Order: sequence, then C-alpha cells, then structure tokens
Amino acid sequence: MDHGSVVAAVEERMRSVPGVLAVRILDSELKAQIRHFEAVAERNGAAGGLMKYVNRGVQAVLGRDVCMVLVCKDRLVLDNDLRGIVYMTDPSGQILGEYLGPERREQVRKENPDAFFMSEDFVMYADRVPQGEPFFLLDEMPIHDLDDIEEVRNATSGSMTTLTDGAVREMLGFNAPRTWTRMVGFDISSS
Repeated sequence: MDHGSVVAAVEERMRSVPGVLAVRILDSELKAQIRHFEAVAERNGAAGGLMKYVNRGVQAVLGRDVCMVLVCKDRLVLDNDLRGIVYMTDPSGQILGEYLGPERREQVRKENPDAFFMSEDFVMYADRVPQGEPFFLLDEMPIHDLDDIEEVRNATSGSMTTLTDGAVREMLGFNAPRTWTRMVGFDISSS
C-alpha cells in the first residue's frame, strides 16, 4: 500500500473501535499546539506544581511519521490493560506509585499489604525509597490494534494532559462531558 492508503486504513481501523467518536490526523499546526500545551503542563508540574511531570507518551507519538488524535467516549477503548498510563517514579526508573485498572487493584492489595491507595485507582508503594527526586510520568503505551496492517511500524499511543485534552477537544468541536482524547502515532515502512 502507498502512504495515503496506509493512513486511510489506520483511520478506518481507529474509527471502528467502539467508543471512538472521531479521528483526526495531526497537521503541523495542531502538532505545534499540542507541543505548546504539553510544555506548559510540564512547566506547571503535577500535584499543584509540587512535583515534576513528564509526558513521554505524547512525546513518543509526536516523534512518529503519522500522528492522530482520537476523540473517545466514556472509557479507555484501545487494547491495553492500562499498565503504564500514569506512574510516580524516580530518576532510576523505580515505580513508587501507579494508576491501577480495576483488574489489578485486588491483586496489588493481596501481594503488597504495605501499599496504600491515595484514591480508588492510584497506589503508592510504601516499601520503596526514592532514589532522587520523584516525578509523575505519563508513559507511552503500545497499541496492537494496528499489528495486522503490514506497513505500520512502531505504533504507540499516549494520553494528553487535562489541559491539552480540553484544548484539543475544543478545537475539534467535542466539548461534551465524558469525552476525552487519545493520541496514536506510527511509522510507515517503505516495503
């Protein structure tokens, strides 16, 4: 398939995922706006500015040949299990806390009785001592929904910060409650 056909096939696949309301290929202007909003969010930090924040997921998506934003309804719709969506980590990569999907919460409670939940879905591991200054990390997440499109390589996804999510949804005309965005990026092989 040529470049345009690959992009069209990916768009069609993403539109077919339950809960996806819209798909938009990012042009250079929208990419620049997303970079700007994410830079502002990183400067502001997490937890009311008390902690550093890094969005490696959005950075990874923006580094791919083709980037798109999905506008979704209600819930996470891609094929992953929510591992890695939000971490509190340290410079050594040690996970000090993390967002847990419903399927992992009980498992963590059983396996790590010293862990404490700061909310229903965010756990802190009391037995781990930070090596350096901790920070919040939104990491890139693999996306396997595109694995069978032969020319697609290095597919990844990321979640934008609340600031960026709101601005992008507004630009795209999706201000309804219980909608959110997800970014997807991929490279295209020449073979």
